[in-house]
Amino acid sequence: PVFPAATTTVGLATGYLWSMPIGTVGSTGILDSADLTSRVIRIKYSSNAAAATGDSIKVMFTSACGNSPWKAQKLSNVATTILAAPTTLTGTTSICSIVGTSTAATYTCSAVTNAVSYAWTIPAGAVIDSGSNGLKIKVRFITASAADSIFVQAVGTTGCYGAKKVLKLVTIGCVPQLVFTRLENQPSINTSIDPMTVSVYPNPTTSSYHLFVKSNHTSTVNARVFDAQGKLVKTFRFNSSETIAFGNEFKAGVYIIELREGKELKTVRVVKY
Repeated sequence: PVFPAATTTVGLATGYLWSMPIGTVGSTGILDSADLTSRVIRIKYSSNAAAATGDSIKVMFTSACGNSPWKAQKLSNVATTILAAPTTLTGTTSICSIVGTSTAATYTCSAVTNAVSYAWTIPAGAVIDSGSNGLKIKVRFITASAADSIFVQAVGTTGCYGAKKVLKLVTIGCVPQLVFTRLENQPSINTSIDPMTVSVYPNPTTSSYHLFVKSNHTSTVNARVFDAQGKLVKTFRFNSSETIAFGNEFKAGVYIIELREGKELKTVRVVKY
């Protein structure tokens, strides 16, 4: 408090004197700023409970006429405990049929006592279609990998996260044969060796793809690109044995590249993040 005004019977306060909590310094609290004669002090606690039941922080006025009685603020010594994991987490586990489509899967967890919100974590190849911090979310899967799972944690009033509840996803068979990853010091992985070789790298990408086609004879390659819903988004032509860059303008999603050279036809599935 500010200094009270002097009266005919009460002298003017001229200073403050604080008493730290009685517990061990460093475990109950340490002075973080100012000193014990300042009006405002800051105490940092390294434990979430006071060192003793009934522990208090106290302050008094000092003056030339003597000191006032203590004013005390009792501290709570009730420790904060971690929130439990949701009891259940349900939703679609076999996701292969909806990967790369506009279909969203719903995931729901049970409520946790004392939770104020819920934190969801989804695979890198997925996006939240609706919901974010409640008991239910909808997720669209752009790509899938073998280690994919979804988990949720309850969040308390202090912002602390509770234990995880995990739902493992079944992704066996989700990755088509024609999905490729660029190897270190290698230009690409080939879709075939005869009669037409196709290389696309990097895949996935956040910018452009590089496309290379090699065949037994040099001719024009006609390319068409479709999105995950089958809509034609781009067409172009280039020569066999020529590397061409494309796709920088594509939005995030899954695309199918159809390549035709004479009687040969190849398709490649690529991903844009």
